[in-house]
Amino acid sequence: MAYSLDNLPKSIEEFLSTRAFGSLNSIDKTNNLHTAVVGFHFDKNKKIIRIISQKKSIKVKNIIQNNNVSLSQIRDNKWLSFIGTATIKYDQESIKLASDAYTLRYEKPSENPDRIAIEISVKKILGNA
Repeated sequence: MAYSLDNLPKSIEEFLSTRAFGSLNSIDKTNNLHTAVVGFHFDKNKKIIRIISQKKSIKVKNIIQNNNVSLSQIRDNKWLSFIGTATIKYDQESIKLASDAYTLRYEKPSENPDRIAIEISVKKILGNA
């Protein structure tokens, strides 16, 4: 089922409020999928997903060359897939926003001087949540 980004049901907020991780799918230089487990936060008002990562990670390298991504969360028989375009953010404000969002959903991340933020501009949400 496709969900309207402008009218998301309460069940999606509830589904995304638990401490569950997602799988981020990016496309590598050979056009194959690369999947990485990530902690993420969905800002429904801005329609953005925020993720923290490291500058030299494979997912970051992949996003730099091809920014089309999907991110999925699965729990029991419920699932969501977010489809959109990703941007790597190096500025301290974006990194702080992503780190703060991670802290809200999971826990405070350890200090990391190589940290960057990934922001996904969500274009479509598919699922059953």
